[in-house]
Amino acid sequence: MRKLLFFLVPCLAMFVLGGLWNSILLEKILALPAPVIARPPAEVRLGVIALAHVLLTAFMAFPFTQSFPNPPGSLAGFQFGSLFGVIMTVPVYLLLYAAWNVSLRALLVDAGWHAIEQGVGGVLLGVLLVEKRLPTYP
Repeated sequence: MRKLLFFLVPCLAMFVLGGLWNSILLEKILALPAPVIARPPAEVRLGVIALAHVLLTAFMAFPFTQSFPNPPGSLAGFQFGSLFGVIMTVPVYLLLYAAWNVSLRALLVDAGWHAIEQGVGGVLLGVLLVEKRLPTYP
């Protein structure tokens, strides 16, 4: 059960934080028009977004368990997640900026948010990590 929580809780937290950011906060922080290629809110594919968060959590969980055989502190979990968020977004956003007419400022602000969002996911991974126990022999 704890292994399932290890995966589900960070996944749901990052999904909710991403929804909060993209549907409420981002618009208030950056008063920029959405790119021409953006879907209208009614046409956003929520199932694909959920699948992306499942994959994101899986891609975070594997190196997390390899890096931390025992539960790390909250700071280490946050640092891991934040780094993951930056690695995940900044190179892609620079490619998008190079090819599309989008605001670099908006992309970098969004990358900063991903450092926070995935940082929270990293803290939750750390809190819920099941310690790897070595077998004991009688």
